Amino acid sequence: GQIYFVTFEAPRQIRGNHYHTHGFEVFGVLHGVLEVALEDVNTKERVDMILDADDQLFTRLTLGTYVAHAFRNISPTAILLDYCSHQYN
Repeated sequence: GQIYFVTFEAPRQIRGNHYHTHGFEVFGVLHGVLEVALEDVNTKERVDMILDADDQLFTRLTLGTYVAHAFRNISPTAILLDYCSHQYN
């Protein structure tokens, strides 16, 4: 797999906004606060959540295939840790 550090340089910046057809990803916010929008591509079921690096417990978000995901920064800056089970170019 691969590990990415995804940076958000400004409020309201969006990263992701896609889905994968194979493998899985694990996300965790290392700095800042992100609003996450998730949608199952097949069923259209949608979930919105907030991930905050300052929460008492570190939250890992694990996503499988066909789950569209978009992260929007709602803090001055943010850093998202992303582990992908497959390499992408």
